[in-house]
Amino acid sequence: MVALIDKLFMIKRGISNFTAAERLVTRIKESNPILDEFWVWIEQTYALAKTKLEIAIEHAAKLRDGLMDFMTDGRIMISNNIAKRRVRPVTIGHKNYPFSTSEA
Repeated sequence: MVALIDKLFMIKRGISNFTAAERLVTRIKESNPILDEFWVWIEQTYALAKTKLEIAIEHAAKLRDGLMDFMTDGRIMISNNIAKRRVRPVTIGHKNYPFSTSEA
């Protein structure tokens, strides 16, 4: 499973400098077979109830349409790490700002 996801991210790294149209064409050609294998694995894998694996499988299955959005538009990234990195200072600051003026 992790190997399949690694393959998707290897494709992502290889097409990072492509135009949106080129990314989409490459994703359709190279990522579709990997994603097909991923979804077959998700559908056929049985995990014990309430385990982390079962929770992850259910989560992926429930969000399948959203997870596949990057296959319909070359502008959509496979992950949202860039957005997370940009929001992190704000969220960390939000937690710490109340203590910035306290007298210790």
